[in-house]
Amino acid sequence: SLALDPSGELLAACDVDEVMRLWLVDSDGAQPERELEAAEWVVGTAFSPDGSRLAIASEYEGGKLWDLWGPVSTDPQRFGVEASNLPMVAFTPDGRWLAAGSYGQPSQLAMWPVSDRYARVLHHPTGKFRRMAEFHPDESRIFVVVAEKDGYESLLSWPLTGAAGREPAVLFRGLEIEFSSIAVDPQGRFLVVGSYSGVHKIPLDGAAPTVLEGVVRSARLVLGPTGRYLAGAADPVAVIDLESGERLRPEVPGDGDVTNYAFDPTGRLVVTRGGIVSRWDPETRTSEVLLSERVSLAEPLADGRSLFVILEDAEETYTMVDLEDGSRAELPR
Repeated sequence: SLALDPSGELLAACDVDEVMRLWLVDSDGAQPERELEAAEWVVGTAFSPDGSRLAIASEYEGGKLWDLWGPVSTDPQRFGVEASNLPMVAFTPDGRWLAAGSYGQPSQLAMWPVSDRYARVLHHPTGKFRRMAEFHPDESRIFVVVAEKDGYESLLSWPLTGAAGREPAVLFRGLEIEFSSIAVDPQGRFLVVGSYSGVHKIPLDGAAPTVLEGVVRSARLVLGPTGRYLAGAADPVAVIDLESGERLRPEVPGDGDVTNYAFDPTGRLVVTRGGIVSRWDPETRTSEVLLSERVSLAEPLADGRSLFVILEDAEETYTMVDLEDGSRAELPR
């Protein structure tokens, strides 16, 4: 089965090994651009009008649809009709619909709307994904940690858009390094990662990572909205000015452990400790108490004036608190 993409630059060819290979027409033919696991007896192949998707029809396994502009190493979307024998597959000229026909009993023609409403399942060939995943602010890539079989851990930058044939880039790798947290600069310039080997700042322009001296490894590292201030748990909270390197000690009212901390949209640090919610300003180095009524967690919202609060009274309640007018709205559970 053969097909040329609309630009005439890419050839899709499926062989008896059930592998669909994509070749650049102008290449020397030594190495395909991409290999896809197809199906047995592929009898129809079609590119979408814009070249972003590739569909195949199989006599025995139905159809498969790949997103060629999305990340590599993803599962295709499967489609088919009641009879699995599909002798043909085609896109409408505007690319909005995918048609496939069967010559079983009964003979059928089916059409599917083509959309992005299905999951792309990423795979790593030699390792397992850890729990952490963070997006770049422009959503062009995702940062994930992979535990390799040889005991190494890798921090990967995995492209999500325009990613045909592009493998993830390794940003940081170490033996049993145990990554504990990832914080992404809101401006998209760097990452801060915590691990057994310390806390590292990793530029996304290809420059070498640097160790942030005096920063305690923490299960939660958070960056302010400008990317200048980094906060982490350190008896009870420490803040690092990444521009000057200065280590700051916010005044945090309350007793015991800190249960949550996060920067609000204005760059002030909201901390929950011992039932008290306070807000610390890194510019003035001053703190103010916002709530003191058995709060177990307070999270600032994007509007800059509200908090999502969990109160530990007779029973746990979820509440939205407006810090400007003092109004509250209890949320259903």
